[in-house]
Amino acid sequence: MKELLDCLEKFNPTKIMVEVNRIESDSLLNVQYASYLAGKDSFDHSSEIYQIAFPLAKRLSHPKIYASDAHAYWFGADPDWENFDENAYLKERGQFEKSNRYDYDRVYRMEDSLKSVLTILQYLELLNTSEAQRYNHQTYLNETVLSGAGDNYIGAEAVAR
Repeated sequence: MKELLDCLEKFNPTKIMVEVNRIESDSLLNVQYASYLAGKDSFDHSSEIYQIAFPLAKRLSHPKIYASDAHAYWFGADPDWENFDENAYLKERGQFEKSNRYDYDRVYRMEDSLKSVLTILQYLELLNTSEAQRYNHQTYLNETVLSGAGDNYIGAEAVAR
């Protein structure tokens, strides 16, 4: 982890953003960061926020951490996902084969398996190669974009944003 933090510190980011809901968590995130800086933290030490974001922000004397994620309901739709059969929906729209033509889950399982044989730095370098990024973006363009229910095109909205 020290090696990763050293590399990130050399990059010298001006802001550190973490993947938590911006509206729900931004204030809480910075209360936790202030507690971390004061040595009084009491939250999950296994998270990437605690292991990477907070130590890096502290090293760089950042006064704040930024939340940068929005849940799907931010994209203008709130389907009843518990009662929604996405495969049936895609079949009805003639999009099932197109949506499922690549086995993205297999690739994600393979990537996850590498966590046990690579260092965190090697793993992140692998995930950030052009090839890995291109493949990851394909999931949005070939699968996520087709998600939705009725008149709610949540997948297309998510990809557009």
